[in-house]
Amino acid sequence: MAYFLPPLVGFCFVGESAVFLDARSDRYWMLPAVTGRSLRQQCGGEPLSPEETTQLGELVRVGLLDVSGNHPVVPCRLPAPRTSCLDAAENIPRLSTMIAWLGYAAAARRLRRHGLQSEIVRLERLRRQRSGKPRNVDCSAEAFVWLRLLVSPLGRCLPLSMALAERCACPEVHLVFGVKLSPFAAHAWVQRDTEVLNDELHVVQDFTPVLVV
Repeated sequence: MAYFLPPLVGFCFVGESAVFLDARSDRYWMLPAVTGRSLRQQCGGEPLSPEETTQLGELVRVGLLDVSGNHPVVPCRLPAPRTSCLDAAENIPRLSTMIAWLGYAAAARRLRRHGLQSEIVRLERLRRQRSGKPRNVDCSAEAFVWLRLLVSPLGRCLPLSMALAERCACPEVHLVFGVKLSPFAAHAWVQRDTEVLNDELHVVQDFTPVLVV
């Protein structure tokens, strides 16, 4: 049987563990070890035993996999970050920082009211609407770097990153969700190729990307 990833669902392997993010419900799932091994075999194209097929069927039942679709079952992939915009940010006009703050406040409000799925759909719609229109990504990123002086990123990484991704809204800029274990922690940041646009390099390097938008 063929399996597929539903839209807005991603996963990664962290050591021996398999972790899913279902952005439709804003929920993280850590699979039991035996199910994670079956998922690895599926990703590697290896034949599955009836028991392993049953385990993947359970993932279909809870909505983490599907039996039809266009997205293959592969772990999240993203170029490893090598630089950070925080290392080269220059002083910019206060108006740009204020616009960044307004974007952050609006994103935080929408996330509280409508949830993660709605915001991701909004981001994807903005990208389509602005397709072909030049975006000053560097200026937007630097404004959000200076916003960190006004708004602590601790506990606010998602609305800050969502606001920056929406401000840039172009195909080369990605909103990234990452996880780490022992203890479990989740994080969000914005990345262009191998450049992190709104966080410190050593911080995001501790996380494994689980979903890229």
